[in-house]
Amino acid sequence: MDRSMSSDPSTPELARRRLLAIRLFFGAGGALVVSAALPWVNAGGLISVHLSGGGILYVLLFAAAYAGAGYRIRQRLENRTLLIGAWVVDAWMAINVIVLFATFGGQGDQTSGVSPSIGVFAAGAGVVAGIVATVHLQRIHGSAG
Repeated sequence: MDRSMSSDPSTPELARRRLLAIRLFFGAGGALVVSAALPWVNAGGLISVHLSGGGILYVLLFAAAYAGAGYRIRQRLENRTLLIGAWVVDAWMAINVIVLFATFGGQGDQTSGVSPSIGVFAAGAGVVAGIVATVHLQRIHGSAG
C-alpha cells in the first residue's frame, strides 16, 4: 500500500503524541501531589479540612501511578497492559472526584455551607489531564499496532 495514501500518522506525529502524553501524565501526577497538600472541604468559609494521613497516601499512590505511566512511555515501554491500567486509574479517580463533588457541592444544599475546596479542584484537573494523556496513549498504541 502506498504510504502517502495511508491514514496512519507519520513518525513526527507519533513523537508529538508521545511527548504530549508524557507531559500530561507527569502533569496529572503533579496536580494530585499538589492537591494532597491543599484543603479538600470548606465548611462555611471558616473551616478548611485537609486530607488525613491515609487520604494523602491514597492520593499519592495514584499520583505515582500517573507518573509511572509517564515514565514508561518516556522509556518507550508502553503496551496494552499500561493502556488498560491507565484507563482503570482514570475511571477510578474520576469516580472519586465526582463522588466528592456530588457529596459536598452537587446537592444544592446551601444551608449546610459545606463545599468542595481547592484540593478537589486540583485533583479534578489532574484526573482530566490523566484522561487526556490516556487518550493520546490510546492513539499511540492504536497507530503502532
